[in-house]
Amino acid sequence: MSTLRLVILAATLTTGLAAQYHYYLPEMVDGNAPLPAGHAAGTKALNIRTTFVLVNPGKTGANVTIAATHADSSPRHINIPGVGSGTSLSTTVAPGAARLFETDGSGDGSEGAAVVTSDSVLSVSEILSNTNAGNPVSESTVPGLGDHDTAAAYMIPVDTVGVDTGIALYNPGSDSASIKVQLIDSKGKTAKSETVTLSGQHHTTIFATAAPLDAKAGFASLLAPLTRKEIVLDELQKCLLWIQPGGYKVSSEVSCPVSGFHPRRFSVYHQDSPRCLL
Repeated sequence: MSTLRLVILAATLTTGLAAQYHYYLPEMVDGNAPLPAGHAAGTKALNIRTTFVLVNPGKTGANVTIAATHADSSPRHINIPGVGSGTSLSTTVAPGAARLFETDGSGDGSEGAAVVTSDSVLSVSEILSNTNAGNPVSESTVPGLGDHDTAAAYMIPVDTVGVDTGIALYNPGSDSASIKVQLIDSKGKTAKSETVTLSGQHHTTIFATAAPLDAKAGFASLLAPLTRKEIVLDELQKCLLWIQPGGYKVSSEVSCPVSGFHPRRFSVYHQDSPRCLL
């Protein structure tokens, strides 16, 4: 039986109504990143903000809503100066215009997802910015994924040499998705296989060296999420970074979405800020 495209099926049921285009952002964060257990006195939390980048290439204006959710699919309150605050914000993008909407960093710092809905075709992406007392620490970007980008199988390159590689998963449908996550070694054999259930409209992140995969540091090959139900996915790199008085030290968590599945990694400079680089 062919894979059921629940997201696209839902869109076909709106025949006769205004077209609706959905753009999924599987990783959305706003607020201070949680400090790790046992952090040193004087350790400062990173403030993370999400910027929604909306470009309207068409000849008519676009009516847009931005809806944010927690990992458990519950509505997430965000504040975007100049737009408003709430769990679902409305705005417009003029024809041929580009607009950037940045959250104010006042959230709880937890991970979640966001969905941008428009009555016109848009180009959608997001920027995740990490700052310390207003000073830039790192910045990364990832494209929004439309209904046509959902898939039931992905192959992701993994690098755990000095960093960690993971995936952010978002299930846009209402039914649960059973996802088999496999680590594939350099010989093409399955090194580890685990099954994860992702409820409808839920978000989760899975890193290679963390449960349930628990790959050893230095593992470098492939990670393959497989599911019978189509989901959307972003690749992440984790640098394990926190800020200590007098400089930066590799120790806590900062996730960096990877655009186009090309690995990005942090380069940490003494007494300087880490950069998320191609």
